[in-house]
Amino acid sequence: MKKRLILFMVVILMLTTMLSGCGTETPEAAQPAAPGEETSEPAAEPTEDDKFGGTLIRASWNPPSGNFLSLITSTDNDFLVTDVVFESLIKITDKNELVPGLAESWEIADDSKSMIFHLRQGVKWHDGETFDAEDVLFNWKFIANPGYTGPLYSNFAPIVGMEAFHNGETEEIEGVEIIDPYTIKISFNDVYASVLTMVGTKANLIPEHVWKDIDVAAASEQTELLRNPIGTGAFMMDEFAPDQYVSLVAFEEYWEGRAYLDRIIIKATNQDTAQAELLSGQINYMTVSDFNPDDMGLYEDEGIQVLTTAGGSYQFMGVNHLNPDFQDMKVRQALMYGVDRQGLVDNLMYGYGEILTQPLPTSSWAHPGEDLVENYDYSPEKAIALFEEAGYEYKDGIMYRPNGEPLKWVLKYPSGNKTRERSAPVIQQNLKDIGIELELQIMEFATMFDQLNADDFELFLIGFGAGVEPDQSRFWKTGAKYNLMNYESAENDRLLDKGISFIENDARGEVYAEWGVFLNQDLPSIFLYTPELGCAVSPNLRGASAPNVLWYDANHWYYEK
Repeated sequence: MKKRLILFMVVILMLTTMLSGCGTETPEAAQPAAPGEETSEPAAEPTEDDKFGGTLIRASWNPPSGNFLSLITSTDNDFLVTDVVFESLIKITDKNELVPGLAESWEIADDSKSMIFHLRQGVKWHDGETFDAEDVLFNWKFIANPGYTGPLYSNFAPIVGMEAFHNGETEEIEGVEIIDPYTIKISFNDVYASVLTMVGTKANLIPEHVWKDIDVAAASEQTELLRNPIGTGAFMMDEFAPDQYVSLVAFEEYWEGRAYLDRIIIKATNQDTAQAELLSGQINYMTVSDFNPDDMGLYEDEGIQVLTTAGGSYQFMGVNHLNPDFQDMKVRQALMYGVDRQGLVDNLMYGYGEILTQPLPTSSWAHPGEDLVENYDYSPEKAIALFEEAGYEYKDGIMYRPNGEPLKWVLKYPSGNKTRERSAPVIQQNLKDIGIELELQIMEFATMFDQLNADDFELFLIGFGAGVEPDQSRFWKTGAKYNLMNYESAENDRLLDKGISFIENDARGEVYAEWGVFLNQDLPSIFLYTPELGCAVSPNLRGASAPNVLWYDANHWYYEK
């Protein structure tokens, strides 16, 4: 079989010297030169020995829950732990490139209906056992198990025989073949364009020898195992203090060589005090969603580094399509005109972002182009007119439903993202200006997520990560796990299915452009903005990635001494 080599790149940095000890002291911050003071000769590049040591304390806006099983984890707070403890076959860089992870290379057949992963040899789990193809097969079976409760099954469903295994009709997955201990082949029912992202990057693999005797349906009840994860990543579990922090230490046998940092602490931190903690060195890394010029000036004065990157994620106001109010497209379009989205970007984000008109950010290679979509510039007058076309009545500053009731809704949103929190009262005022009363309810993310899954909502604010892959079936396709809005559209489903039927980006791009234009009109939710992402890090921390990727290359982060 003639095969096409998609990517074959191995970058291994052999670390020649390692230091012992796991001190928890954070290195002193480097002092910036005083204004006007000339610096002496450029500092010499640090040696490998110079890079080892120190603790990184990273802020988490909510405490990790202790559910550190990567295949079922669903919250950002727990991803902060699982994304550095576990690894996937393919990694995504902070430039949104796909590079080898536990697979050192891969091939896709000419008909694009099968592929082979060549696994990296010499990889150890944190307990010293060896990683191989049996572990990969175990993970895919775990995800396809009928009792699986995590979000990844749809990513693997296109594999031949996966559905039959999922339905309990077979004990093996027909389309998965272990060729040798470090080579595994999968076959698909049809062309699966997003396989590298959906199969290669989304599943951080767990060890078969630890989990093989656990009932998959009861995995979320295994508290001891969940809190003491065994992965292959550069850092391994040291201590979990519920509601406080997680401490991770460098894994001495990491396949790429021991990490420079001795320890990582993920600490639950109050956003109101986080800036002071960063300036005093009590934390070393925190995400920034508020680009207030005063704060930016303070960071600059203190030598704090602010790393920013174009956002691959986006924020929107979800609507519940089970609610009759939101089943009329004109109402959804009216809300797009009725919310001052550009004002949110200008006044809350200080320009660090751009408005969104459909689910593909302009940074995506599949974006349809601004000339093909309606911008929905803020216009209370157009909003009111569209409500009236939908049968509502606007009288004396109040919008009435067709049955004569004043229009009132509840907007739910999670704590943790200051810009999003501050957007809620702005949206409340915008809707008040067109006669709609909006009650605001803020809550912890997990609480809101439970209520959304129970369809106990009218409107909510949330963000989705679009990333490098334009296929967003998991969010918007009928019946998808994260289609929290209960959106259903045959045309939407058709375009999403068509989008993954090609391998070549040119052909896919045409489909996603059509999809973007369709959703720009149909508006399954009210698209708000794509934020620029930022993080603030200690002055002497080197190698840290921007926050679009949680821990990319974390084994190479170090403190300049």
